[in-house]
Amino acid sequence: MTQEEFQNRYIYDPQRDCLGRGGFGSVYRAHDTLRGRDVAIKISEVSQENLRLKHEVEIAKSLPEHRNIAHYEQCYTLSSFSGVFDVAVMQYYEAGSLEQILQNKRLDIDQRIDILTQLLDGIAYLHSHNIIHRDLKPQNILVDMYRGKITIKITDFGISKQMEDINRSLVSNSLVGVGTLSYASPEQLAERSIRRNTDLWSFGIIAFRMMTGELPFTCGNFSPKSEQGRSELMRQINGGNLPASIANVPSPWRELIERCITVDNKKRPQSAEECIALLVSNAEHNGDDETHFEDVIIPEKPEKPEQPKKSIEHHEPIQPKETQINTSNPFAVRDKFDKAIRIAYVIFAIMMFIGLCNYMYDLSTGVYGSVTDTYVIFNIAYSALCVCTYMLVPYLTFKVRRTAIYAHILALYVGIIYLDAEESVMFWAGILMILASIAALIKGFIVKSQTSNNR
Repeated sequence: MTQEEFQNRYIYDPQRDCLGRGGFGSVYRAHDTLRGRDVAIKISEVSQENLRLKHEVEIAKSLPEHRNIAHYEQCYTLSSFSGVFDVAVMQYYEAGSLEQILQNKRLDIDQRIDILTQLLDGIAYLHSHNIIHRDLKPQNILVDMYRGKITIKITDFGISKQMEDINRSLVSNSLVGVGTLSYASPEQLAERSIRRNTDLWSFGIIAFRMMTGELPFTCGNFSPKSEQGRSELMRQINGGNLPASIANVPSPWRELIERCITVDNKKRPQSAEECIALLVSNAEHNGDDETHFEDVIIPEKPEKPEQPKKSIEHHEPIQPKETQINTSNPFAVRDKFDKAIRIAYVIFAIMMFIGLCNYMYDLSTGVYGSVTDTYVIFNIAYSALCVCTYMLVPYLTFKVRRTAIYAHILALYVGIIYLDAEESVMFWAGILMILASIAALIKGFIVKSQTSNNR
């Protein structure tokens, strides 16, 4: 699929329809004009061959379908003036992500337990297919709601790691720092080898937040974006000391969270199946505890941590060079270029209107010696009709895309005609039309060449 074909089929506004941005791309809500439905499209710049969205799509599509794993439908590679981008298409979930649910919804204990149980099932499924996710967090868990029933979908396999051997649990941790630090395991932060149970640490953090309404490890009084905040968060994670609020979590979830959030990954549960077995074995002994566990309401906007009284210079943490990815609209440069050409054509139309009015005025005074009110109305109407006719050129250019090149050629021809005009306004209008149409033609051939090479 070419870039033009993609934009004709999937319609979206980069500003209004943005659903979120992450280290591996931006996600937008788009309308599929071919199938008449809304979809989610993820756009990621191709910066390194081993860090491509299409690899994430390949991993997801290689898995048999599972109710708790999100599946992509298609992935395209498109080119623009901004670079080369992978664009993946998947089902759009109206409820959004688990992060949005936690911020805006009241979840009762049964819903929270159901979500966490599904999450464990999804993790177990990934591990059974030799995949460590490595970036589990509420933002990467989509939510499908049907008649009040919540089904979660694990997504975003951008930094997942496929194990070479089913019996081998240690794998390289070459992408530490890409995932959200609050959910990253100590071994990820230390850039050590990781096991499958690095995902269980992340699960423990998610479970703690869902059961208490807060994260176990924070940046303290520092800004989350500052180097001091990052250091404080890493210090707390490496310490592994859970807040006192863990005591409010009912059994057996309290014991499971404590075991998952264990700094030494050798003492942590080794598999999701082990976690599930722990819950099943303790359910009968602790069933009454759940009835006394109050529902948690997550505030829509968490309070900002107090800043230290002393003025401290904050520095943004530097992201590794290989993972710095442009998450802005990939077609922004081209869109601005098209907008400039549109403006040039509109200015041309205004100049033409002024020039024609002057020309008709001079003609009438030269022939009749005077100008009547009736002729003034006729003059304006005729000039407006001519301008509307010339405005058909930009309309064809930007609305009927199949005729774009022919419309620009027509614009070039119109501009050349008015080089002979004696009126200075019409002459300069012709110059403007020529420059704009030539620029548009050059841009069109460049984009066509890039997309043809990418088919």
